[in-house]
Order: sequence, then structure tokens, then C-alpha cells
Amino acid sequence: MSLEDSVKALIVSEYPLDSVIASSSQSKDARKGIVEYVKSEKPDILFVDGLVSRIRYPEAYIDGVIESHPLKKFMDVPFKLASEFLKELKDANPSTEVYMAFSDADEDNIRRLTKYTALKILAANDAEVKKCNGEIKNIKDSAKKVNAHIASERKAKAKGWEKSVEAKRKESAMLGKKLGGYQTKLKRMKEEFLLKMPNAESVEWREIKKITSNEYLNKLKEMNPGINIQMGNISTDAKGYTFEYAHSFYTPDDSPLKKRTNKLIGYVDKLHMGRVPLPHFMIESGHHGETVVHPYKHGEKDVYSLICTGMVMEDQKVVNDILKGKFKPEIFQGKVNKLEACKRQSKKIPAPGVSIVGRNKDGYFTNLYSMDHLAKVGRSEVKLKDMDYEKINVLSDIHVGKGKVDYDRLESAIEKMVGEIRDRKKAGLSAPMLFMLNESLQGFNYKTLPVEIARKIPADYKKELEEIVNGYATKAVAGKEYVDAEVVKKLIKAAIHELERVNEPSIGNQTKWFHELTKKLIPLTLLYCNYQVAVLFAEGTHIKHTVGEFGIKEVDLQSIVYDGLDMIVPALIEAGELKDDTKLKGIKEKIKKGSYLKFDMKIGDVDYKLSAVHKPGSASPSSNIPAQHVERVITMSDDADMFFSAHLHTPYFFAIGKMESNDISAFYKGATFNAYDDYGKEGGWSPAVIGYEQALVPKNKNGKGAYKVQFVLSDVL
Repeated sequence: MSLEDSVKALIVSEYPLDSVIASSSQSKDARKGIVEYVKSEKPDILFVDGLVSRIRYPEAYIDGVIESHPLKKFMDVPFKLASEFLKELKDANPSTEVYMAFSDADEDNIRRLTKYTALKILAANDAEVKKCNGEIKNIKDSAKKVNAHIASERKAKAKGWEKSVEAKRKESAMLGKKLGGYQTKLKRMKEEFLLKMPNAESVEWREIKKITSNEYLNKLKEMNPGINIQMGNISTDAKGYTFEYAHSFYTPDDSPLKKRTNKLIGYVDKLHMGRVPLPHFMIESGHHGETVVHPYKHGEKDVYSLICTGMVMEDQKVVNDILKGKFKPEIFQGKVNKLEACKRQSKKIPAPGVSIVGRNKDGYFTNLYSMDHLAKVGRSEVKLKDMDYEKINVLSDIHVGKGKVDYDRLESAIEKMVGEIRDRKKAGLSAPMLFMLNESLQGFNYKTLPVEIARKIPADYKKELEEIVNGYATKAVAGKEYVDAEVVKKLIKAAIHELERVNEPSIGNQTKWFHELTKKLIPLTLLYCNYQVAVLFAEGTHIKHTVGEFGIKEVDLQSIVYDGLDMIVPALIEAGELKDDTKLKGIKEKIKKGSYLKFDMKIGDVDYKLSAVHKPGSASPSSNIPAQHVERVITMSDDADMFFSAHLHTPYFFAIGKMESNDISAFYKGATFNAYDDYGKEGGWSPAVIGYEQALVPKNKNGKGAYKVQFVLSDVL
């Protein structure tokens, strides 16, 4: 498998096409939008589930479904509606492998159909028993008449009575034989036939359920040729990448916000600890109402899997109206809290829409498309060819001053960003924005859980340098000796790394080294980014704990160089060394800094609300980090479209819905460049994820509602 290969999978989850929750005009438009994305994106794999409702809640059926008798006719109409959609998806791009997984609704329907089948069997068997009892009664009645006739003949002793009695005796014997046959049949039926509803744990129930399940599955397969339909988890691959998909990997608890994400990551942890090979993509449906994407690191190796949970295609406006009693209250009365969609919205803020996950030469990526956005595409208010995205580079937790900073990959990441700025400048495009969510500087070590700054003793350092030199022989050219250039490079690199370990704990040196590292990235971003905010600095906690009492802030240490332009540039112009300040004017105003940053910004033709903070709340290794952030956002009544945060050295990309609409808000949580160290180990944290994120958002008119992320991590840097 080459990293140049690109693979992608589209996920459509919880889209009950036979339900009022998925039949609004916006939902129908969004359906067209999904088909347009399949045509445009041409995903290698398409996972679908939740296309039918539960039979036991007929209140949610659209007109015509309940009248079609889903139980009697074995889901004819619901299956037909699902099949029409599956055909649309397959026809949109025939090369896409479409997989349909069974949902909770499918499993519940199988239970209902099993019970209905059992009742039908009971009714048929009861009819047979009644028929047999009727025959026995008729035979007994006939035998009584024959025996009465024999007794009458004997008593009258009329002429020829002996022959008549003999004939009736034969008839009586035949009736007796016939009666015995029916009595034996009745006994056998009572022994072998199902004559009462079987217990769900009984063999009889299991046999009926097995037959019903196979009939359910086979009927779907017959109606959907070319679609891969199966019960349970789906394991497949495309272009050498492996995928594991499940409607739900296991049952969560019932606590508020369910903490699903943390449970799923815990499950993956157990698989990894058991040395179970992890797939490249581990995908769960939107069933639990938490749309989260997380690159999972395989121990301390630079290898990752993408753990994803999907969105829901349920119209959240309709769901909200049902909860408030505005939508057909006469029908839904008493059923509101039983519908899955209502349960989800009453505990969480589900994100309505579909998602794409994949991998390209830059690593794993994810695209989220809200139902609002899909509907615009479906109504042709926005053409996919016109979708244009702007990029925000999200850099966090560099920790200059810490002993385990991966400077090689940091410099690789910075060079990659600088290269893109130059390429964009040549193309006449704006440079990407740069959000530094800090802690870029380590500050001094905490008094508790100190960070170990690894330093070599002189003898070990001397030995290391000698080994480098001894590894290369000197060469003679024209009678002169010289040292191989590679030897010099290695010696310099080893010496510099040792200086980093010794000097960086000084805040002054940390600041100088930070500016040395970013001397191209930040100035070029400020010069060539055309947006109101080009560079953002969010205040971290390390400098605050170190020298915060003296009023020193990390964001000031980072921006002080650019604040000085106000003094330097006018002086240079006056001295005639600089013609004017045209190019530099307004640079300082493009910097936004603070502890909790909330601002409005126009990106292209789209107005966005943004929010950025370094630390979205305290957490422990067992915390559900996305859920914690959502709880904090709700507490602060933050109505941003995009949220940016960092601090915990593990990146997440997740989304929530917006109440009473089908729009979404996206959360970008940054990674780090500080490798797994004693600080993390002692605190119980999982291995740090090295790298950065690229947030991509639409800038074209009517494009709002789609959010993307590219994880650029240590497996590609």
C-alpha cells in the first residue's frame, strides 16, 4: 500500500425512509444532495444503515406504510422505499461498493416478525387441532348412531336383522379404526405442534427467529441486487485499506451524554492490548448521536487508525416539533420518548447529515456535510463544482523547552506549510490562516509531575560523537585528507540537539527558538493571508503557571516581534531604507490573541462565528473529551460555527447539531509535537499524537454547512 493511494468511504446512517422523520421537503432535497455527492466524490465504499423504522412504532410511518400491513406483507413497502434509495446510490457511481448494515430497527423488526410468524404458526396449528377434534367428534357421533341402530335392530328382530346388524358392526369397526387414527394424529400434534407462544429462550423460538431472519435478509438481497447486505459487523477493504463497520460496536450505559466516544476508544484500547490487528478505519453509525473522528495511535509507533462515528439523516426540526408536541400530537401522544430519534435529541445534540472518511498522501481526512448543506445541493442552490474551501492550519502544543519535542517533524510540518504559502502566492491565492492554540512554550517545569529534560553526561556525549566519527573513514584525494560531509552534518545535528536539551528551559531561549522555528511561517502568513484574522494565538497554561504572576503572557511573547514593527518600519522609512509601509501596513491588526477568543469573520462570501481556547476544561485519561467540550460550550452559551481547542495532545474532529435546525457546528481539537514522555505516562495518558490539523471550510456563496479536516501526522511528516 502506498501513501500516494487515495481511498474514501461515505456514511449514510439513521435514515428511515418510511418515517415522517425522513420525509420532510428538506430531507427529500438532502437525499438528492447525497446522490450528487456520490456522483462527485465517487467513494470507493458506501456504508448505509437505518433505512427502515420500527414496526412497533407505527405512529412514525408516513402515509401508506401502515395501510400496507408491514407485518402481514413482510415489510413490502418499507423495503421498497429503502431499495429505491439504494438503487439511486448505486446508479450514481456503479463502481462504488455499497454495504447495508442491519440497525437496531432491523433487529427489532425481526423480533416482531418472529412473533407474528409464531402467531401465524399457532393459528394454523390451532386450526389443524380443531379440525382433528371435529373429525373425532363426527366419528364418535356416527359411531353412536351405528351402535343405536344395532341395538334397535336387535330389539325389533325384524326379518333379516342379522345381516343388517353384521353390516353395521363392520361399519362400527371401520369408524373405530378411523377414530383411532385421528386420536393418534391428535396426540402427535399435541406433542409436536407449537400450540402456545414459545419462550424467547426456547429452541422453538430460536428456530422461528432463524427462519424469519433469513427471510428478512434474503428478501432485502433479492430486492437489491449488487448491494452487499449483511447482519452484524461489516469487514471489507479497498485499495489495500481495511474497514470495519458496525451499527453499534457494543451497548453503552444510559447516563446523560452516554460518553459513547470514550467507551468506543476504550474498546479499541482493549483490542490493541490484546494484539488484535486494528483496521485502518473503524466506523460506527450515528446511532449514539455523537459524531466524532479520532486518529488512534498504535502504541508508540507512528501508525494510526481512524476511529469514526457517523451523523444521522433524521430531520432534527421534525424531531424537535415531535418533542414539543407541535407535530401531529394526536398521533404521537405517549410515544414521544419511545422513538429513537427523540431519545437522541433529548440527551444530546445530534449532527444531521452524512460524512466521508478517507486517506490520501497527506494522511487521514474527514468531510462532514450537514443536512442543510445537502438540501442546498439537492435544490441546486449550490453546485458542487462551485464549492471552494479555505484552509486554516491548526498548530498546537509544540512545547519548546520540553525534552521530548520532535523537532525534525515540527520543522517538516512548518516547511510544508511555508511551501504551500509560496505555491498559493504564485497562483494569486490567499495564504491559509494559522491558528496557534498553544502551549508553544513549555515555561519552567511544574513542581508536581516534573517533565524530565533528558541530558547526557559528558562521557556519554563524547562517546556519541566519537561513534559518529568512527562510523565514517577519512578519504584521500590528491594526497589530501578530508572528512565526509555527512559526518560534519551528523556532528552538528548531535551538538545542536544537546544544546536544545540544556538551554531551552530558559524562557528567553524558548522564545528565541520559537521565533527561529516560525521566522518564515508567521511573517509569510501575515503578509499573504487576505483575511481579517491571519494568525491567532490562544493563551496556554504553562507560561501562566511559570511567570503569570508577573503579567507575562505566552501570546505576548509570541507576538512581540510583530508589535515592534510599529517602531521599526517608520524609522526605516524616515532613514530612507524603506520606501513605504504598503506591504507591512496592517500586519499587526491581522493577529488575534487572548485566552478565550470569540469573533465573527467573513471567509470569502460566508459569514462565520469562531471560537478558540487552549484548554476546554480539565480532564482525566478516562474522560470523554469531546463530550466535555460540548458540555462547556453549552454552559457558556457559545453559538460559534467552528470551535478550536488543544491541550490534551490528542486530536479530535467532531460536530453537534444546532437546535431547531439542520445545521451543524464543527470542533477542531489539536495534536502536539511533544512525544510520549514521563509526564504523560505518570498521568496515565495514552501516547501523544504528533502532527497538526488542517481545517477546511467553504468560502463560496451558499457553501456554508460543510466542514473538513486533514490530519497531517507523524506517519506522513
